[in-house]
Parts: sequence; structure tokens; C-alpha cells
Amino acid sequence: MKRLRPAYVIVAVLLLAVSSIPTSLFALSENLEFSVTYYVGGEVVGAEVYNSCFGQFDSSWGQQGGTLKREKYTYCDSGSTSCYWYSWNGSEWVLVSAGNCSPDGELPDRDRPRR
Repeated sequence: MKRLRPAYVIVAVLLLAVSSIPTSLFALSENLEFSVTYYVGGEVVGAEVYNSCFGQFDSSWGQQGGTLKREKYTYCDSGSTSCYWYSWNGSEWVLVSAGNCSPDGELPDRDRPRR
């Protein structure tokens, strides 16, 4: 039996690894818009939108990180929404509150700008 050359094995492993990388961040249901808004010091500094309500539409602007973020899920057929607020603790996002879809100006109490 012939032995495989190490170079062929490496190439085969690399091809398998590359082919398993997803082409997009994640797949959304056809009935969902997912948006993320990032805040620093109580001000909006960036956002991302992934919308599959009217065909796939993805966009983003500004910085994609901050001290606080809001994830908002909107169901296209009913218009119902769910929101989740997260605070950055220096190494990961920590859930602050769930279910509250306040307007952007109404941040969770602990992250409102001090005046």
C-alpha cells in the first residue's frame, strides 16, 4: 500500500476546513429582522441590521462595539418585538435586561449618562 505524502494530507485538511466556513454570520428566519445598536456614554455609536422580511438585507455603520448594546428582534408578520440589553464587562457581554423595547433614548438605568 502506498503512503500518502504529508503535503497531500495537509492540503486535504485545509480544503475541508475552508469548505466548512459559513458564508454569512448566521441565517435568519424569513420572518425576522434582527438589529443591534451599540452605545458609549449613552450615545449611539454604531448599528447592524440583518433583515429577511423583504429579502435579505444586511447593513452596518459606525463602530461595532461599545459599553452597552441592544439586540432587537422584530417579527415581520406580527410586528411584535423583543429586546435584550447587554453591558460589556471587559471580556464578554452580560445581559442587563430582557423584553424592554424602549426607544433608543431610554437606556437601562445603570447606563444612562450622568448630568
